[in-house]
Amino acid sequence: MLRLGPIDELARQPETHLTEQKILLRFDGKGFSAMSTACTYDLSALFRIEAPEAPRWGSSYSESTYANDGSVLHGPAKASLPFFELRSAKDFYYAPSEILYVKVGEEVPSTWRLPFPSQLRPTQVSETVDR
Repeated sequence: MLRLGPIDELARQPETHLTEQKILLRFDGKGFSAMSTACTYDLSALFRIEAPEAPRWGSSYSESTYANDGSVLHGPAKASLPFFELRSAKDFYYAPSEILYVKVGEEVPSTWRLPFPSQLRPTQVSETVDR
């Protein structure tokens, strides 16, 4: 399991690319999701390609490209980017706030979400996301 950081901080942006962990964390009205940003062909770190039609992800080694939803656009990669299960832990290792973790290897459907913790009021969530 990889530690991603405090939930309240990670909820401030709709997307956070954690390059060292090779994880793209997304936060929307349904909660958090985590997509791998490691090429499914050679496990190299992917980089974001800003394109007029839509952002993509690319590998500088295999030249594989992926859509922003993780599906393969160009090979040699054949498999889409996996989404991983997320967990939260309050005061885990004496943390000052609730911490978000990703279970790399525990794949979930791309529609799966970890709901935002219930102790925060919905207005706090929307205020945080709007920043």
